[in-house]
Amino acid sequence: MEMSRLKKAVVPIGMALVGLGCVSLLVLMSSSQWGPPGTEAYRIYEARNRLPPVSIMLMGIGLIGVYLPLRAGLGSLGRLAFASSLIGVVFMLAGNIAEFWFFTDQPYGQLNPRAIAWSAFLFGALVLLVGLMTFMVFVARRKQAP
Repeated sequence: MEMSRLKKAVVPIGMALVGLGCVSLLVLMSSSQWGPPGTEAYRIYEARNRLPPVSIMLMGIGLIGVYLPLRAGLGSLGRLAFASSLIGVVFMLAGNIAEFWFFTDQPYGQLNPRAIAWSAFLFGALVLLVGLMTFMVFVARRKQAP
């Protein structure tokens, strides 16, 4: 009985973490202040863009929190949707960390590791969006409640 109550609590907490991660990521990325690498405006932009990994990790932890109690009732396509969502989170995290921690001094507008990191972030965002929407459908249609 106690485990069932725990499972019922984990799913809403996981959903809240996913939502908090999404909202905080949008807020952090909404800054219009920008400048070329090496300028004061860029240093502020860089500092602000080093924070999104926390938001992205919140989304990933929340996804896992929703998935674990419900995995038995999701079916193979639901599990695939979860896996693709998690892959999107990994690509977003890797792309952001690579761009703003390792390749931050490289210029924009050229084919370099920074551009590849940004592309990885964007690819991850697309995969996460599609995977998360699909995962939500399977969570809503699951065969058994937690």
